Amino acid sequence: MTNNLNLQVNNDFLEAFENDNVDDMELIGNIEYLMSLEAKNKLNYFQYACFLGKNQVAAYFDSINRYIYSSIDQFGNTPLHLIASNPKNEDFQLAEYFINKYKSEILHSRNVFGLTPFHVSCLQSNINFVKYLLTKYSKEIDLTDEENIFKLSPVNCAKKANCKEIIALLTNKTATEQEQPQIINNSNVPTNEIENNSELLNKIKELTSTINTQANTISEKEKEIQKLQKNIISLNQQNEALNKELTQQKSIKKQLNEFSKEIFKFEGKVNTINNLQREQIRKCESEIQQNQSLIKSLEENNNLLNKLLISSKEEAQGKQEELMTENRSLEENCHKLEAEKKEIQKSFEARIQELNNKYLACENEKKALTDQLLREKSEFEEKYKLLELQTNTFVLADIEIQGYHVRRHNYLIPTIIFCIIFSILILMIIGYKK
Repeated sequence: MTNNLNLQVNNDFLEAFENDNVDDMELIGNIEYLMSLEAKNKLNYFQYACFLGKNQVAAYFDSINRYIYSSIDQFGNTPLHLIASNPKNEDFQLAEYFINKYKSEILHSRNVFGLTPFHVSCLQSNINFVKYLLTKYSKEIDLTDEENIFKLSPVNCAKKANCKEIIALLTNKTATEQEQPQIINNSNVPTNEIENNSELLNKIKELTSTINTQANTISEKEKEIQKLQKNIISLNQQNEALNKELTQQKSIKKQLNEFSKEIFKFEGKVNTINNLQREQIRKCESEIQQNQSLIKSLEENNNLLNKLLISSKEEAQGKQEELMTENRSLEENCHKLEAEKKEIQKSFEARIQELNNKYLACENEKKALTDQLLREKSEFEEKYKLLELQTNTFVLADIEIQGYHVRRHNYLIPTIIFCIIFSILILMIIGYKK
């Protein structure tokens, strides 16, 4: 749900931006965040509105966030630079708004290359913006300004762009500025006396020629004076900075002096940042060239990788087919082994059953044999008792009959007993074997 809401807000924002509709823009929340997002060509929406000439939206953004105006693009272009760079802009209400708000310093602002908005308008063949600045702010425009890294004046910028209309406009402007002192000096000549007196006229002509030459020299000196004044101003600024640094340690007004010192430091930082940006641009260009060579090498490597992938895919397909055939043979062997396993289990179970039956039969035979042995043992014991009684009776009878032979035959009885016992033992062994 949150993603859908964000998309809806962005769509509403884009629609209001395209229509230059501030009323719809006011209904959207989080405008400060949205205006700082990148719109196109590394420009945020405020800078892009200035480039497209969205007067209402750009002024609305500037009123919401007073710091958004100080945002510059990657080339150090201010909003006025962006307005000047688009020849399609015909309504300069937004430029008037910025110039009135930020005074004439915006006209003299420079980008990374040291170009003012007037230089940019000449380079981009923006004839409408050139006419606008020359008609409204001609005193602020320096047609001889070459303080940029290209050493180009506005006329040279127009020549670079091959815009004949701007070239003619600027050359006429410079010509009229050079002719103004002559017109002023000629207007001061008393014409009535010239008509009345020819001698005075000749003298006046001589005077006018000398005045013209002096005016030319004066104009040249004025230019030199202007340059000297600029140098004096820069020197005065340096002296003021030094004086402020000295007075900061001595006077009570430390905060005001520190603020002015921070301004000068900020200007130095801006210059260093501009220099760094120039170096970064050069580095970026070299990196782009390196990246292009890397891209070429990467493309070659990519082609080699694609070839290797194709060959590896073919090998993988062949190996996969071999594995499939091996897998099938293994599955068949598994089925055979399972069938053999089942047969072995069946035969093993039958063998176990057969052995169990034999074991039961042996147990039964064992029981029968033990019973038989017990019966034979009991019978033998009975026979032994009877035989013992018989021997006893036989011995007694023999003693009674042959009493007188007892003394002679002392060893007869033990031998008889021994023979009887031996015969009994033999009978027992024979019976046990049976």
